[in-house]
Amino acid sequence: MMAGKKPFSEAPQSALAATAKAITLNQGLYLFYVQSAAPVRATAASENVTLPAVQVGLAPGVVAEHVDFISGPHTKGTWLCEPGNMIVAKISGGPATLIVTSISHAGGQPLAIEVERLDGRWMADDPDTKTTNASTHSPLRSRCLYPGTASEWR
Repeated sequence: MMAGKKPFSEAPQSALAATAKAITLNQGLYLFYVQSAAPVRATAASENVTLPAVQVGLAPGVVAEHVDFISGPHTKGTWLCEPGNMIVAKISGGPATLIVTSISHAGGQPLAIEVERLDGRWMADDPDTKTTNASTHSPLRSRCLYPGTASEWR
């Protein structure tokens, strides 16, 4: 070990809380966006992160060619943390499972995000997620994810 360097286990650590959810989406286009946020940039000696934050990624074993992520102009990678952050996921080749990971300071509020289907196609094996927008009578599919609590389609 180099003089003056602390081993990783002795480096200052801040308490973070993390939760992960697996969501399976049928073939289509999906918008993930920040519903509400009060991000705080941690600037401690060993940190430089904005929390709370949510990352959207492939589940282990999912064929990468079946999912394309397109980040919004103010979104860094597939991380959501500030109002206006958004990601579009294009699912092709059948259903795909994504992992939505939430990170926040221990005891802090998780980030609320919405997942909305953009292309309006419905799969016959997905009846529990259909709702109708009363004003337009068009299919609307929205999922409010509050990492750390139960997700609900509404």
